[in-house]
Amino acid sequence: IAAAHRYLERSPNNVRLQMALGTLYTRAFAFDSSYASKARVHIAETLRLGPNRQQAHFLSAENYLLTGQAKEAVQELEFAVSLEPSYVEAHSHLALISAYAGRDDIAQATIEKLKKLAPGDGSHAVRVAGAYLKLQNVEKTFEYYNIAVELDPQNPEYRANIALLYLERGLKEDAIREAKKAAELDPVNYGKRSEDFLKQIQ
Repeated sequence: IAAAHRYLERSPNNVRLQMALGTLYTRAFAFDSSYASKARVHIAETLRLGPNRQQAHFLSAENYLLTGQAKEAVQELEFAVSLEPSYVEAHSHLALISAYAGRDDIAQATIEKLKKLAPGDGSHAVRVAGAYLKLQNVEKTFEYYNIAVELDPQNPEYRANIALLYLERGLKEDAIREAKKAAELDPVNYGKRSEDFLKQIQ
């Protein structure tokens, strides 16, 4: 890190290095919350040097969310989406951050847009489901896994995971159906797992 800062003193307009340091300090927040403010300095410089860099806006939103500035996080990603409305990853980040920020309305509306931008791709819904799982919102987790299955019904992983969610909701028959479907779609990787799962609940 010290070497990076020395280089930055000689070349302060190096946008890649500013971005790299902003990313590093944001990741270090998990160990020391004081790193968030250090990250902010480099993120601000990155955005000054490249205001239309969507990746920088993604990082900025993450930093805002970590520091409890949920509104600013969502606004940052709405701007990123406006820069290139057809860019799927920007919408995906917006849906994810909106879920963490408690903006279920934006998360839902964005996933609806992603259904059109990336038909057949359930990964974005799974990312949002993962956010709600961390937030211990079982209903929303289940809702978005259902969307993922709807978009990609041939994905055995989605089927296996939603089987667990069905079981948690007490819907045993639905859990059995999804576990069997996962095994049918991918017997090598899910056959034994599904068999064990069914033994436990039957």
